[in-house]
Amino acid sequence: PQTTGAVRDRWESLQAIVTLADDLCRPAAGEREPVDEREPADEREPGTEGEADLGTLVAELERRATIQYAPTGAGVTLSTLHAAKGLEWGMVAMVGLSEGLLPISYADTPQAVEEERRLFYVGVTRAKSQLLLSFAAARAAGGRSVRSRSRFLTGIGEPVRRRARGPAAAKSGKGTLHRRCRSCGADLNTAAARKTGRCRDCPPPYDAALFEELRSWRKRTAEEAGMPAFVVFTDSTLELIAEHRPGDVAGLSRISGVGPAKLNRYGDGILTVIRQWEAAHC
Repeated sequence: PQTTGAVRDRWESLQAIVTLADDLCRPAAGEREPVDEREPADEREPGTEGEADLGTLVAELERRATIQYAPTGAGVTLSTLHAAKGLEWGMVAMVGLSEGLLPISYADTPQAVEEERRLFYVGVTRAKSQLLLSFAAARAAGGRSVRSRSRFLTGIGEPVRRRARGPAAAKSGKGTLHRRCRSCGADLNTAAARKTGRCRDCPPPYDAALFEELRSWRKRTAEEAGMPAFVVFTDSTLELIAEHRPGDVAGLSRISGVGPAKLNRYGDGILTVIRQWEAAHC
């Protein structure tokens, strides 16, 4: 199939079984016995054409399931945390242990974070004798340090080695413009992206439902005042408000895009939306 996803994965799994069956039916070089083509096919001795019965195939599948088809020689196995369940290696290196990757950025509920923690546990318990945990402060060598290590590493200790860092990361705050995405480290090329510190392809660090509540409030406010919605607040400013969820006027005033005039005019309305959302969801 030309498609990707579950359909393609299922096809590839079934194709792998077909390939294995073909291999079992194909004898090694020099082991094939001559076949008399004049003899009817249904009267030939089993195995004269490399035949293998269903029992042989099932036994091979069971053998591979038992040993998880792990390599016996010197080599490296690349695996996801899900695929590593039930496997063990002498040494395991877990990489990418930064916030946004583990736990993944869209694990935005306590239950989802706990599921991510269980995956982390799966990874660290795959090692028999040696375990290496690492994360990258930046996406590329020499890039801006925008990543922080996973919360799951809290209490384990400080990194045993630090490399020279790039320029200090821009601090979040009023008037801050980010040059790289805070999630993936990619360059940000638009003013809106630099303001929020996130590229369009990365999942948002805020609750989408709260963001939509803020947009609905903005639409009503703009219609009442007879002005375009972006004049009240831009989407970028609403994203920052949804991310930081300020609880008072002082916190709201620190959001980029919220000046004294807008704070005085819209501050109470914004804070009311946040409080109502938190009362319903937290």
